[in-house]
Amino acid sequence: MPVRQYISGHASKSYAALCRLAGNRRFRRAALAVVVLVVVGMFYLLNTLTPFCRDDYAYAQEANKLMLLKGMADQQIVQINQAKAQNETSVTLQRIVTSTKYSVYFREWDLTEDPARWSNSIMARYYGIAEIRSEQRDEFLL
Repeated sequence: MPVRQYISGHASKSYAALCRLAGNRRFRRAALAVVVLVVVGMFYLLNTLTPFCRDDYAYAQEANKLMLLKGMADQQIVQINQAKAQNETSVTLQRIVTSTKYSVYFREWDLTEDPARWSNSIMARYYGIAEIRSEQRDEFLL
């Protein structure tokens, strides 16, 4: 028996068996149940992945805040360098206060109005200025 006849004969037998099954009431119910389970499973999977998408959005917002904070810190450095270039012994900067926990400015690390505080004195010593202080700020900037 040639291969082509065997394949076509086998396929026609399989097709005939499938047609017989499709006419069977139990087979149709089972097939419908499988389709329903697949659809319900897809919706369940999408709903379980949705919180991860929301977390990505929250992280993106925090990353945006960090970029703005970096710009503010760079602005402080520019002000310090300008004061140093003009031979000023003291410089007053805008204080950075933030609500994001991913920033070093989150827990009062930033400068204060007291030039003797450790963060102020270390920064003044690093940049070679006698004293650095900041404006009092109670509200969060970011």
